[in-house]
Formats: sequence, structure tokens, C-alpha cells
Amino acid sequence: MLCSFFAFMLCLCGCGEKEDPTIYYSEETIEALSNLEGMMGDGTTYSQLKSERVSERFKLVHLSDVHISKSSAGCYPENPENLAQAIRFANLPEAHIDAMAMTGDFINPKPEDDKSTVRKYYEAFASAYHVLSNAVPSFVSTGNHDANMLGIDESSHFSKAEINGILFDNQNYPIAQPAGENYYYADIDGHQDDVFRIIALDNTDQEARDYNTQQACCVTQKQIDWLVNVALKEGMSDRHKVVILHHHPLQPYSKDGSTYMCSGYHLYGHELIPSIVNAYIQRKPCDKTYKSVVAPRSEITVRADFSGAKGEFVCYLGGHAHTTASFAVDCGEEGAPKQLMLLANTMSSSLQNNAYGKIGRKGKGKNSFSIYCIDTVEKNIYVTYFGARKGAATEVVPYQ
Repeated sequence: MLCSFFAFMLCLCGCGEKEDPTIYYSEETIEALSNLEGMMGDGTTYSQLKSERVSERFKLVHLSDVHISKSSAGCYPENPENLAQAIRFANLPEAHIDAMAMTGDFINPKPEDDKSTVRKYYEAFASAYHVLSNAVPSFVSTGNHDANMLGIDESSHFSKAEINGILFDNQNYPIAQPAGENYYYADIDGHQDDVFRIIALDNTDQEARDYNTQQACCVTQKQIDWLVNVALKEGMSDRHKVVILHHHPLQPYSKDGSTYMCSGYHLYGHELIPSIVNAYIQRKPCDKTYKSVVAPRSEITVRADFSGAKGEFVCYLGGHAHTTASFAVDCGEEGAPKQLMLLANTMSSSLQNNAYGKIGRKGKGKNSFSIYCIDTVEKNIYVTYFGARKGAATEVVPYQ
């Protein structure tokens, strides 16, 4: 299927210097496409659970923590080459990618950077991600760096409206988004008689500037009400498969690296979102109140009834830890059904976090992102990578 493409790419690889990003792209593309070809499911494979044929799996490119800045190798504002490589790969006809998701930290400003400089970082991301040649439905969710609250000068911080204008002015696929908000959902047809609902949550969401979202993973009562009453209900059918974008790992902070929440904290606790999803999975009510961990008078109340809900939860996608990972999320209820979260690596080699297991990179600008084939018959996610990775080149992760 891909032989002619491989031959062409190998020809390219025979020319130029090793550090040439086009050579690196060619080599990594050959490997990623080869791995992907065996994971796609082309109608000739059979489910181990049923005797019926499995049609092509849903294929998603997962990016995170591109961190555009003057100090991010391969992700400089004048030429965010690693981001461009990911977009080129996702749009290859041979890859058959159905969607692309970027789970936050678009920028990596320093405290001394003025707002105009940081805006250039933001705009470099947006113009590359929403380039006209990107025909793959592409989605984003915000991360802790994205309100630019590292510096103490409040005039340099980005408001909800400013973030909204930069990220969504050129959205390349229809989304259902409340006016002025940076959370939304979108539906994409799959290939196994399924529809994927991508729900993007905003981790910088607050009514005022009460919290520093560089450290605090924030959500509002309004966003939670939207999640339980709209995103997990509106237009849902039994064919729907839910994927939630959430930058921060849904775990408590650990100084010793025992969790992937390597910095910051969840303002209302790490169990808030998982408890909602648990009620959704089990088709039952959820009636709980969560107090802010830093301001106990501030609280969020969950009033949800999923007894008539439809659809199936697949997984969360996130980043933040600057490493690849997959783990089960704790919702705070003993014996609860599995909730899977997958983390994508940082795209910049200069920001690699090896505290969770060393991920080698050759050269300064070398890239890393994840590629998934989601099989909703087998309930498995087939994982491979472009560029730097930890462990095996491919793996199978059950999501139930």
C-alpha cells in the first residue's frame, strides 16, 4: 500500500545533512506510516471478541506542549518546524488521519517577555495549526501556560476573549461552542458505525482573575453545567464515542513523580471531572459539591442525572508532564469502571522531562507526537509515535 511512498521518501533521505529537518521528517514519517499501516484495520482483520469483520479504526494525531518561544528547540516562532511536521504528517493521504488534537501549552513565554512578544508566539502557533493546507479536523484545549500568567504584570496576561480570538478565528471544522467561551464539542463520523464526540475543556477558565492559571487548573460552575447538560447529552446517540481533551493529568500533584501531575494543582480537586464521567458511564445521578482547595468559600456543585444518557466514554487526552503515558484515572469511587487517560510528549526536545523515563532524541529540534487508532469494537487504542518515544514503537491500550 505504501511501498511507492516509502521509496520516494528513502530517496529524499539519501540527500543532505543529517540535521536537515526535511531528512528527519522523511525518516520518521517512513517509520510512523509503517507502524500505522499495521494498526489501521482495513476490513480484513477480525475482532477477537466477535466473528464479524472490523472496519477501519478512527485515527487521531495527538499533539501537546508545543511551547512556541525563542527558547523552544524546533518550535521557534519564526519557524515552528515541529508543528509544521505534525500537520504535514496528519494530512498525508497515506495516513488516513480523521482528526488532530492539541492539548494545550501553545506558548512558552518567560516572565520578562512583554505581551506583544507573547502574542507573536500565539499567532505563530495559530497560523501554523490552521494553515489553509490543513484539511484534517483540528481541535485545541488550553493549558496552564496559555493565559501567560507566569509574570506578575497583569497587563501581560491574556484574557478569555483574547485567547478565544487567537485560537478560534480560523477553526477548520464546525464546533458547538458557547459564545465567548474556550470550551466546546464537535462530532466526527468514524468508520465502525460510530460518531466521535470531541469535548475540549478549558483549564484556564475563571470568572475574574482570582487565580494564577500557571499553577491552578481552573474550571467554572458554568463550564461544569455545560459539560453535564450539553456536552454529554446534546444530540447524543448510542453510536457516540466520547473523547475529552484536558491538558492537566487527572491526578493529584506529586513532588516525587508518583503521578503525572508534576506541577500545579486542580482548583476543585482532581476527582471533579472523573466523578462526572463516572456517573455518565454508569448512567446514574451525580450530586456532589467540590470546594476550592485554596479558597474554601468557593465551590462547584455538580447536579447531573445521566440515567437516560447515550454514548460511550473512550478516554481523556492530555499533556503537561512532557512525556508519553497512559494510566487509569481515579474518580474517588471504589470499584468504578475504568477511565483511561493518554498523555502526549512535548514537541520540543529542549523541554523534554525525563523524570518519568528517559526519552532519547537525536539532535536539537527532534519532534515527538502520538498517533492513535481507536477500535470501538475491540475497545482498544492502538498507539504509535512520530519521533521520540519511550519504550515500544507500538502498543495496544484497552480503554475498558
